[in-house]
Amino acid sequence: MEMKQIRTKKSLADILKTYHMEQILSDTDLPFSLVRFDKGEEIIHQADPRHHVILLLYGAMEIMSIHVNGSLHKVSNIRPGSILGDMEFALGGIQQYTVTADEECLCLVIASDECRQKLEQDPLFLMAMLKSVAAKLHASSLAQSEPEDLREHMYWLLKHSWNGTLHGVGKASEQLHCSRRQLQRILKEECDAGRMQKLAKGTYRLK
Repeated sequence: MEMKQIRTKKSLADILKTYHMEQILSDTDLPFSLVRFDKGEEIIHQADPRHHVILLLYGAMEIMSIHVNGSLHKVSNIRPGSILGDMEFALGGIQQYTVTADEECLCLVIASDECRQKLEQDPLFLMAMLKSVAAKLHASSLAQSEPEDLREHMYWLLKHSWNGTLHGVGKASEQLHCSRRQLQRILKEECDAGRMQKLAKGTYRLK
């Protein structure tokens, strides 16, 4: 992970105050890094043995899995407030996924290998890790019951992941592993049937 660190103490202090880090960490004197990533920049590489706990303050990230044949498979998107490195902190081992910046991101990074002993004794930090891991396990269990049919798959994502609104046919078709034309045909049929409403170009909402 190549980081563009923002080194001024004032910037870090302001960030800690703005994002209420005292609710996540009892010891805010740990060696933090405030890091900015550009769009498309790799944040974590799959199989990296180093461990970092990363809190996304603003921006968006994309989690990808690298298959044995070298191809990339999109796993999910990460939004502000999400934590990366929680599973690796709890279980150890190498990084399980590759993570890239989907847009410019600002993150708070803790090199957890360097201060593991203090983190393991911090009840606020451990509670934040527990909540983060539990949320991911819950999302994973929902995904396992996800239907195979493309139309049902779209409705599942609308209800469980997209908050009832599809933003961008291109991105949605990537998550659905279908062509834009296939998805546009289904969306038109659902709008014609009165089950969905087109709000703007590429934006659809459940009725």
